[in-house]
Amino acid sequence: MLDSVRVRLTLWYTAVLALVLIALSTITYFIFWRSTLQRTDVNLSELSEAFLTTLDAEVEDVSGPDSLKLAGQVAITEHRFRDHVFAIFDDAGNIVVSSQEVPPPVTATSSPGGGPLSSSSFQRFLDASSHADRLFGEVKGGRDGYRSFARHFSSLGETYTLVILQSLHPQQEMLEEVAATFAWVIPIAILLASGGGYFLARKSLAPVVAMSTQAGRIGAANLHERLKIENERDELGHLAGSFNSLLDRLSQSFERQRRFMADASGLRTSSRTYSPLRGRTPGSIRSSRAIFISMNWFPNACIPPERWRSQERFV
Repeated sequence: MLDSVRVRLTLWYTAVLALVLIALSTITYFIFWRSTLQRTDVNLSELSEAFLTTLDAEVEDVSGPDSLKLAGQVAITEHRFRDHVFAIFDDAGNIVVSSQEVPPPVTATSSPGGGPLSSSSFQRFLDASSHADRLFGEVKGGRDGYRSFARHFSSLGETYTLVILQSLHPQQEMLEEVAATFAWVIPIAILLASGGGYFLARKSLAPVVAMSTQAGRIGAANLHERLKIENERDELGHLAGSFNSLLDRLSQSFERQRRFMADASGLRTSSRTYSPLRGRTPGSIRSSRAIFISMNWFPNACIPPERWRSQERFV
């Protein structure tokens, strides 16, 4: 099967197309994942700004030793979103208030469970956030983990850390759908492209097959036949024209050889007819030469004079 040029061209075309599609899908998936992650980070940053604005407003309205905790509970209630976790920590790393401690409204969807604030990965993220004013990271937990964001803020003369977690499950589902789409589209595109490539290769090489078949039928009996040229300006037309020129030269050579063999056959016949002239006197030989030339004048009128001398020498 690999001996066919059409099959080899189709396989090469399909392999190159498959590599291009795989590379393109990989790059597209990476760009899509990166864009989704950036949008998530922007959303967390904007959400923290809105949360702190609400928290500051509630702190001014609440008095008492637990004013920050009460204000935090109100802010969490107002900014409760699906797949989000809010938490406020003091300088010692102790939790002040979190969305897991605030009961959700009846009409609201509960926040994702699984206790992400108590996981070891969250503790490592919280420790790392103490060395940076703002920090993005990932925390294990839930179905596909969380994208985490931490920032420091001041309230009532103390420094606190706000941590917001957003579940990555919706983003992961979307990325899985993109990957599944590529997994379906790429094989179908490769199959269609390979079929079209084989059809184009077969159609493009069809004149070559026709020329080879026609050339195989040309022999000495039909040397006058020539290859059919569909387009003299393309490469195949140039190849057919060169082959026809070769056939022209070969036909001329065959014609000259045929004439030479016919002349040689005529000379042998004449030599057998006038062989009794051998052994005669020079005078009779000269007269015999004259008779021979006169008798063969008309049938050999097309023979040039130099061949007459060769015939005389043969006699």
